[in-house]
Amino acid sequence: PYSLGDPARLRVPSIKGAQNPFDLSEYWATKHYITDKRMRLRFSLFVFVFSWMMCIMSYCDGAVQVVHTEQAVGKAYGDWGFPLISNSTFLFAPLLGRLIDKTGFVLPGLIGITVAQLALFMLLLPDSIGAAWLNLLFINGVSSSAIPMQIGFLHRALDGKAFNVAIAVVLIVQGLVGFLANPVLTPNPWGDNTVPPILCLLIPTGLLYAWPLYELYLQKRADKEECDTLRELKGSGLGLGPPAK
Repeated sequence: PYSLGDPARLRVPSIKGAQNPFDLSEYWATKHYITDKRMRLRFSLFVFVFSWMMCIMSYCDGAVQVVHTEQAVGKAYGDWGFPLISNSTFLFAPLLGRLIDKTGFVLPGLIGITVAQLALFMLLLPDSIGAAWLNLLFINGVSSSAIPMQIGFLHRALDGKAFNVAIAVVLIVQGLVGFLANPVLTPNPWGDNTVPPILCLLIPTGLLYAWPLYELYLQKRADKEECDTLRELKGSGLGLGPPAK
């Protein structure tokens, strides 16, 4: 019971027999994979890439029918083209997931970032019917690559107990970065000039390549360490090959 003069305490209601989701004592008391320096950098780069890609997708979803007007690209574009094509992520997401299983995150990361850049670049061509329709595929590709990368990275790269905290961090950062798309850049602070807000999102995408390149570095480092270990085992006579003379 609380008595006058006791320090303030906050009680979080919980169900008997259920783990308190706000109790992080076990998480911080245990050394998890996310405490590794390389993993922290890897996780931070991923969070930035995923959040920026989702911000781009959010902005494109709102801007695509403003930039590509009905007068320029036709009525069918807004009536069925945009909702049908841009939202059909189930067509490409499984392919990206399969690619992650086979190759890791380097190639999917490069594809996702490039597609996000193309989605923004197509908005700089408002009067092109071909660019407008092609952009629907690129917008679809941003979502189709970002979501599988998020799920795959958090499940494959992180310790099981670190997953819950990591997904919370990802969602918080994604939400904060998403404010850039709306309300910072939507409605357009430059009025009818759509080039400045597009460039605000497009120019920083060059930094996103740091994540797949770092993944490539870690991949090559792991391969080298594995080769060195096998060489040492063979040299000591514990490997599969004959002992060194």
